[in-house]
Amino acid sequence: MNKNDHPKIKWFFMELTNVCNFNCTFCPNDIMKRKSSRLNYEDAKKILDELIDDIGRNVFTKPDIIVELHVMGEPMLHPQIFDIISYAESHGIHIYLVTNGSLLTDKNIEKLFASQLSYLVISYQTPNEGSFKERRA
Repeated sequence: MNKNDHPKIKWFFMELTNVCNFNCTFCPNDIMKRKSSRLNYEDAKKILDELIDDIGRNVFTKPDIIVELHVMGEPMLHPQIFDIISYAESHGIHIYLVTNGSLLTDKNIEKLFASQLSYLVISYQTPNEGSFKERRA
């Protein structure tokens, strides 16, 4: 890349919440100094609106513009997760949802389908009850 080239964005990470319903040993929650919180819907929509505006400015790689919903926390704990996904997907932003899977009930799975979610990743760290307890999940 030369200095006149502008790097393109392929992935954008957005943390909806830093709250998690697990307490895994590999997660830095124990040392995190931030208060537990969540991004409110209006702010999440504002961020998405800015990304939507950037689509026409050749800022992103094509064909997919992906927003990954996770950094810390379990995004499925956000009370408006389905609205956020629907909003993004309806405006050409593909959502990549990483979840621990604990909240994937039949009802929530139907809501994910209805929201037109593009990508779902279930972070399955514990294949059995013993490792689940060992990792404090």
